[in-house]
Amino acid sequence: MVKPVVAFDIRPDGRAVAVAEADPAPSAGDGFAYRWLHFDVAAPGLREWAEARLPALAAATLLQAETRPRCDEIGGGVALNLRGVNLNPEARSEDMVSLRIWAGEGVVVSARIRRVMTVDALRQRFEAGEAPPDPARLLAAIAEGLTDRMEAAHFFAHDSFLEDDQIIARASALQGIPGIIVHGRYDMVCPLDNAQKLHDVWHDSELHIIRDAG
Repeated sequence: MVKPVVAFDIRPDGRAVAVAEADPAPSAGDGFAYRWLHFDVAAPGLREWAEARLPALAAATLLQAETRPRCDEIGGGVALNLRGVNLNPEARSEDMVSLRIWAGEGVVVSARIRRVMTVDALRQRFEAGEAPPDPARLLAAIAEGLTDRMEAAHFFAHDSFLEDDQIIARASALQGIPGIIVHGRYDMVCPLDNAQKLHDVWHDSELHIIRDAG
């Protein structure tokens, strides 16, 4: 018996229902388009569950301790290893995280060692009734989420490839163009002073400060 971190059955319209089974099968219930099960690799019982219920290569994909990006076709399904930036607290982003995935007809099974923020964001979408309506679009959403976070971390690590005060120094190019500057009062990464400086030199702008936002 093994308990998933995430377990949903998804209807064709994108509505998701949490799976209550104590030992869930890798197949969707009646009337559902597919089932998504997400595990911690260290979960007790996962090895026995995977080896008993999944194709051998799929089980090996989920259980491997070390991974590299890969995509292997299995009869009727596909095994994937995807990587993303490590956004866990006190972690080094360059260490990265790995998501092991097997997708078959009507089911997606994934597993991780470190927490993956893309999965957390998708779980919130599922709970809100906005799940991808089929396995292919779930895989696309996972890949997109991993890529978006990797790009953001890359730009942040390089100061968005901007010189100091570059936008303010070139604000003359914005004259005659109306715009709205929205800035969170408690933004620690980009202080409010930056928004005020830009507003001062961009005469056709409006500055809106969100008082309780970072």
